[in-house]
Amino acid sequence: MKNVIVVIIVALMVGVGTGVSVSEGALIISNPNQLVDISYSRYISMASGDNLMERIDGVDYVVNKGEGEYYILFGKNDGGGFVFGGYLETDNASSNSGYPGYEGWCNGRIDRNIFLEGSSPDYALGIYDDDGGQFALLYSGVALVFDGNLIFWESGDAFPGAFPDAGKIEYDGVVDGILDIEFTYLYGDIRLEHTVLIPEPVTMVLFGFGGLALVWRKRW
Repeated sequence: MKNVIVVIIVALMVGVGTGVSVSEGALIISNPNQLVDISYSRYISMASGDNLMERIDGVDYVVNKGEGEYYILFGKNDGGGFVFGGYLETDNASSNSGYPGYEGWCNGRIDRNIFLEGSSPDYALGIYDDDGGQFALLYSGVALVFDGNLIFWESGDAFPGAFPDAGKIEYDGVVDGILDIEFTYLYGDIRLEHTVLIPEPVTMVLFGFGGLALVWRKRW
């Protein structure tokens, strides 16, 4: 098991910081669909032949997964607390096959109970997990403890200061433009515009510890 430890807790439900101890009984998170209810969801994907990109030294490249995976989680403050209600991932048949032009292609799901017709995300969190397995532990359904080897990008400020080394997410040529997406279900599955992770961030290291924890609300 990877080294995981609590560094920061953001308690959105009560508005104060608190602490969580790493203990047995946590749910191992190795796929973003474990954080999102997909029982009433809509399929979301990048356009055919488009790829998740990463900007390095001013040049955009198709993400290089190596042995790992990229994820983008979509968050919403629904009035009762913060929830993750959708995701994109490179862990899919098209990307995993290495088919030319689809090396960084992403797809996923959007929970229609969280994101109603025409609604937009309040937050987006990009993650790169270099080994593509476990990337977090979930305690009691609310404390999400990220592994220490991850790289992060974000749009929005749902967790101010929690990701000080995170890059930003550019969508259709606009930094943080991903927050302006309107999820509409009237015309079938959702197709996304060009998405770039900027700039090349460094692996998160806070106070010499190996992970990050967030308190959120999981809604089923």
